[in-house]
Amino acid sequence: MRLVAAQALFSLGLVPHSIYWVDYLVRGLGWSMADGGLQWTLFGAGAVVGTVLWGRLADRIGFSSALTLVFASLSVGLALPALAPGPVTVVLSSLVVGAQPGLSAVIAGRAQKAIGTGSMVGLWRWMVLAVGTAQLVGGYGLVALFEARGSYAEVFLVGAAAMLGGAVLAFGLRRGDRVPRP
Repeated sequence: MRLVAAQALFSLGLVPHSIYWVDYLVRGLGWSMADGGLQWTLFGAGAVVGTVLWGRLADRIGFSSALTLVFASLSVGLALPALAPGPVTVVLSSLVVGAQPGLSAVIAGRAQKAIGTGSMVGLWRWMVLAVGTAQLVGGYGLVALFEARGSYAEVFLVGAAAMLGGAVLAFGLRRGDRVPRP
């Protein structure tokens, strides 16, 4: 159930960048559309390398530890531009939050460790349901929050808090999945 809840928090945490990232840069920070587009390109570059980097981390330190670190990194990546907006924090946020597909690979690996040699169909069904529910709640809730408060920072901090919650849940998972080294 911790993995299902962590998966839901991951999906909720993705909503701010999915909906508001370039809008925040252009309208919130006054950047040009070209600069906003460049950040979206960096976001995509992060996605390309994220799975490989986070997967290698999981190979080295185990899925549970890697999952905690990835969630924590995503939390920082979401909070940075809200707390200290600037060119460096925006680039870091684009790359780090862009690397989020890597968390999907790590959480899938951790789910397989939880099931063992059994079928993941049941667990994965709950995890997919958690994704859809969290995106529905997050999409509606964060849009309502932004409309009511007009604050990009609050929206991104909610996403950061969701990722931090995922890190806490992942930290509580059993650690017996470290890959032995030859």
